Amino acid sequence: MSGLRITPWRIESRDLVGRSYRESIFSLGNGYMGTRGYRPDERGEHPAWRSTFLAGFYEYVKPGITDLVNHPDFSGIQFHLNGIDSEAHTVSDFVQTLDLRCGLAAWEYILEDPAGNRTHVKQELFLCMADHHTAAIRIRLTPLNWSGPLELSGGLDASVENLPVSDDQLTENVEFVKIWSDVRTEAIPGGGILTAETGISRRRIAQVYLLSGEGSGETTAGSKGITTTLRAQLVRGTAWACEKRVAVASFRDGDPEELVRKKAEALGSTTFDRLLEESTEAWAKLWEASDVQI
Repeated sequence: MSGLRITPWRIESRDLVGRSYRESIFSLGNGYMGTRGYRPDERGEHPAWRSTFLAGFYEYVKPGITDLVNHPDFSGIQFHLNGIDSEAHTVSDFVQTLDLRCGLAAWEYILEDPAGNRTHVKQELFLCMADHHTAAIRIRLTPLNWSGPLELSGGLDASVENLPVSDDQLTENVEFVKIWSDVRTEAIPGGGILTAETGISRRRIAQVYLLSGEGSGETTAGSKGITTTLRAQLVRGTAWACEKRVAVASFRDGDPEELVRKKAEALGSTTFDRLLEESTEAWAKLWEASDVQI
């Protein structure tokens, strides 16, 4: 993979081509949950592409296949700049980094639409080491040569699927599997709650998110997920920022819905920076007691 640079405590890539390999190298985990290293706004090539896992959470699929379950996607963000989907922009000056001291992933780049309007984008994501149930995302958008409307959406998506690996790993499987059933969503102030259960074992999970940023917000709850949309006016040369704070739980934690409702209260009184500071302190204690030799 070209463009990969590794220095003490930091991995950096400027390569947009080797997406699958890059997402493996930049994967995140905190011992309770893990995600592949995709950008929050980067859409998957198929329903199993964007992958979020909880440690030890497996589900029987069919004879010969038991798979690590792909959980509802909590990190997804989509946005339109001046009415144009970010996917319709070209990407330049791309840099992706992972700070190993604190588990902070960051993506920084320029988006340009067909009319030549350029926007500086910075996205940051971490899975909290101080509270293993918690994750946080921050997005900063700075229009460089234009002013106009922004529409940004984020929520919880239970339409994800699994592409199971056979128990006999020499056997290739190309069949996608829907794991989640009985998906229920509920709007709460500033965000939403999602609960679901696996189709066969009936193992329940719950997630909650809060999405905050300047502008008006509207939450839409559906049968496969829940989304909050922020609308704001961007001003040339002025940065606009939003935060998405998330908590997840499963049946192994007791009542997962009760737990995430309690977490929602805590998420409402904290910030991305405060959670990152707490997580960094927890990582520091681990590194003090750890030694990695290559």
